[in-house]
Amino acid sequence: MNVLMIVVNYSARLLVLVVGVLLVTGVVASDSFEIHIQRTFGAMMIAFGAYRTIVYHVRRKQENVP
Repeated sequence: MNVLMIVVNYSARLLVLVVGVLLVTGVVASDSFEIHIQRTFGAMMIAFGAYRTIVYHVRRKQENVP
């Protein structure tokens, strides 16, 4: 697989995780959402980003095994 595509894949997956962390910590605050909804959504993004990153990493390792 192309190295650029690998970097883009990891970056996109980790970006979701980072945005989730920013939402949970309140760095990216929105007045249109209540704080508990914002933190819940952030926690869901953290879990989703971590899951996608781990699954992508495991699948890449499985493809490299002969």
